[in-house]
Amino acid sequence: MAPQQQALEIRRNVLGPEHPDTLLSINNMGRLLMDMGSFAEAEPLIREAVELLSAEESSAIRILTDASPQRLASFLCNLGRTRIGLGRPADLAAAEQNLLQAHALFEQIFGAEDPRTIDSVHALIELYQAREAAEPDGGHDAAAARWQTRLTGS
Repeated sequence: MAPQQQALEIRRNVLGPEHPDTLLSINNMGRLLMDMGSFAEAEPLIREAVELLSAEESSAIRILTDASPQRLASFLCNLGRTRIGLGRPADLAAAEQNLLQAHALFEQIFGAEDPRTIDSVHALIELYQAREAAEPDGGHDAAAARWQTRLTGS
């Protein structure tokens, strides 16, 4: 993990916190931690990348203009999945907002059949299943089933 952390710190120091390469490194470091199951460590990193990319005054948005929405969607999907991994009710509620926004962006940019859009549907199903497990009889199983129909078409 040390080389990735060093690369991130170098990019922060040399390129600045809002540079597109720095934001990508922040997200990638968070994604690596998420994939390792270190959700508590991953969440603040990915959240930082989302917040910096989302900031209206962000120089990254000005630099990235065409790639910003798809990168933001990817970061939001990672943040949502990380928050599912945390499993706390407040995190699951925040994950819902992240994943719904990511899905809307992916669908708008790439269409419903794109693998990124489909992946966001899978993430939403995982979310509603996790919410149902944490809050039985919360109606989240019905939400998961509605998203499932987007995959099966029935």
